[in-house]
Amino acid sequence: MPRVDVDASDKGGNRPLHVAAARGATAIVDFLLGCAASVDASNDDGDRPLHLSAWMGHADATARRDSAARRRDA
Repeated sequence: MPRVDVDASDKGGNRPLHVAAARGATAIVDFLLGCAASVDASNDDGDRPLHLSAWMGHADATARRDSAARRRDA
């Protein structure tokens, strides 16, 4: 079965987690985090998914990213 790269990026360096976080799509954020998407990847502007979710006012997406990062660092 073919695999999908959850960290593939577009021409601006945005990965699926960047887009989901910026849109506040918490179910997609949860799915991508469960697939080990990189939480610290920066796009070409230097923005990480955390930055985009916070700037767009999506506290749920921001909290999910923070929680995933703490679990990985433990």
